[in-house]
Amino acid sequence: MSEQTPEPDIEQLTIWRNVLDALGQLDAAWGNVAASSEDSEGGAGSLPRFPDGLVLALTNAGMKGSQALAGIADALNERSGQDFSEVTEAQADVAARWNAVQARVSGDPESAQG
Repeated sequence: MSEQTPEPDIEQLTIWRNVLDALGQLDAAWGNVAASSEDSEGGAGSLPRFPDGLVLALTNAGMKGSQALAGIADALNERSGQDFSEVTEAQADVAARWNAVQARVSGDPESAQG
């Protein structure tokens, strides 16, 4: 009897579809940001500075997003039958960098060690 990889069940497929939907929403939202930035008068020097609370919130979101993308890369590397090892390594590096920045922005050096 040969070993076969089991097909994902309905619940697993639903979870992955939710991930795809969330990434689609993120892409659309980022498109809105990019369009809004293009509509602004002047160059980058004329853009208003972000309030500290927004900087922290965006940093936290960036950190969580990078961790999610690292997890997706790991899942693809382990389950797709394709080689995603370079993407996995790159995403792990990006996630580590976001963690370090988040620790600086939040003023919590302990969070970078986790």
